[in-house]
Amino acid sequence: MDGDRARTHCAREIRTHDRDRWLASCLAPPAARGRLHALYGFNLEIAKIRDVVTEPMLGHIRLQWWRETVEGLAAGASSAHPVAEALAPMIADGAVTPADLGALIDAREADLAEEGPATATAFVDYCDATSGALNRLALGVLGLGGDQAAVAAGEKIGRAHAMAGLLRAAAFHAARGRVMLPRALLDAHGVGLPALLAGRPGPGLKRAARAVADEARRELGAARALRGEVPAAALPVLALARFAEASLGRLARDDYDLFGERLEPLPVTGPLLLLETMATRRY
Repeated sequence: MDGDRARTHCAREIRTHDRDRWLASCLAPPAARGRLHALYGFNLEIAKIRDVVTEPMLGHIRLQWWRETVEGLAAGASSAHPVAEALAPMIADGAVTPADLGALIDAREADLAEEGPATATAFVDYCDATSGALNRLALGVLGLGGDQAAVAAGEKIGRAHAMAGLLRAAAFHAARGRVMLPRALLDAHGVGLPALLAGRPGPGLKRAARAVADEARRELGAARALRGEVPAAALPVLALARFAEASLGRLARDDYDLFGERLEPLPVTGPLLLLETMATRRY
């Protein structure tokens, strides 16, 4: 598979499975867009591991394969995997480093743990090490890795986007025996894990969900307070703020019922938000 076909593979995958980032990346110049797709394709590969393996040990093996693959690419080796092939030139020219990619891989070890984050702090740290860090790398791909305001805004938006996504995925995770919301917060609102995993969490889950959503909104507010300092060139990453806000709004309209059937924004919402971002040049 040549480089163009590898990048096309990444674009197709994120368009299907990470639509928010795919839409936001449409704001990037074509050359940078292909590189963002490669980075996001890599993130998708490691993020989906927990959901495609039958036991945690197999997940650890896959994460280790990616570590070794990244190290091999840095040493000049080739790989038949299309995502690795798309990443290779970016590693070669220093757009991303093996250490950066390795940190994303390490963060995904938490997905394989028997229990999710114990505290609110651990929950925020997980969101930062996955989505916040990914935004930081994406800004580096756009040549903005040294822009402190853009990076600070990107990390905050990444955390907020992850929080909104984990709220939407709560029922999906519960059906698979997983809880990714902070246990201390669930305990504080009287949400028992057995009841949550059985799909009968009680009214306390709505209160816990509102607390997480409020934290996500604080992150978005802090990111938007930096608007005057952030260059417009960061929009292909920072536009995620609009998609996170739309998800949080949908949750609020459904009274934070994480087991409801209307958690996802309407299909037309994403393209409309993209057009609004293009028109206003604001995230």
